Amino acid sequence: MAHSEKAVNRADVNATSRRDIVYLALAGFFVTNAILGELTGGKLFTLGPFTMSIGVIPWPVVFITTDLINEYFGRDGVRRLTLTTIGLIAYAFVVLLHSALYIRGTTPSEARAMRAIAPYNLIVATLVLMAAIEGGTAQWVLMVIAATVLWSLGLFVSLDGFRVVASHFAERHELLIIVALGESIVVLGAGAGHHTVGLPTATIAMLGLTLTGCLWWTYFTDEKQIEYALRSANVRQRPDLALIVYGYLHFFLLLGIILVASGLKSAIPRPFDGLPTASAIMLGTGTAMFVAADEAMTRLLRIRSESLRSAPVTVASIAAIPIGHILSGAAQIAILIAILAIAIAASPGLRRRSPLTDSNH
Repeated sequence: MAHSEKAVNRADVNATSRRDIVYLALAGFFVTNAILGELTGGKLFTLGPFTMSIGVIPWPVVFITTDLINEYFGRDGVRRLTLTTIGLIAYAFVVLLHSALYIRGTTPSEARAMRAIAPYNLIVATLVLMAAIEGGTAQWVLMVIAATVLWSLGLFVSLDGFRVVASHFAERHELLIIVALGESIVVLGAGAGHHTVGLPTATIAMLGLTLTGCLWWTYFTDEKQIEYALRSANVRQRPDLALIVYGYLHFFLLLGIILVASGLKSAIPRPFDGLPTASAIMLGTGTAMFVAADEAMTRLLRIRSESLRSAPVTVASIAAIPIGHILSGAAQIAILIAILAIAIAASPGLRRRSPLTDSNH
């Protein structure tokens, strides 16, 4: 009896999986042809005595796909896909408008470079929006594909032609880090929203604020040297350096902040109890990743860093993970603060110059 129930459940799962695959395949045909029809609507061609829009070619596929989805998935399936397509078309126009305005207002060399990457921007935007609407395995697959396209773009598309203004580039990404660190503080309030505010909550909140402040100080120690190094680089090398420093490495900085924020949120309900293993790992690896990525930027640009060395901080942060799981989240966060504080105190550059009093920032 149990064996037959398992077989029935397995068959239901397989049927659901196949149904999702069919829906996703039909949705892909529908969305692709609908967007192609909209984007090529302004292009005309002549067929005998008739002049028509190229956009009429994909739309029969859209109509046929709509009928198939309505037949097998009902009105709800069609409605969901229609709303998805409307959002995709609107988003596609936003991406194209941004690219068009950039091309229109820049130099010929930058315009050529932008034309080379604009199609990939559109592809990634479409994948991300579809992933936001889909769920389950399809969502992860679409996000992985989008991330892969973005990360590998610099390998097969030349960045020659782009003119990187170092001060503008650095300032915008510094603001991004400030926003991310600020959001990690908001997590403290969100996590404490349903709990009585007392000594435990106040303690973990102060520890979280202090840890975030240490990460902030770590990042904003070398920002002027990094900007100067980028500005001093060869004009042709500058786009590639900007992509690595402010693209790839900043991804790990942001990921480190997200991991730390996730660990902090898990510690708020019971700060003096042991953390789940995953939460303790997120706190330790997030701190280590942030510091390592920060130092990697200075090494790549070959500048003499005034910030802390990442190797001992990384090892110590990872070593503190069992403390969070065995003792408490508050203990692990306090140790991470101590690790960063000791490294900050041992760094001559950090003692000599505080980002809070830097008039240039």
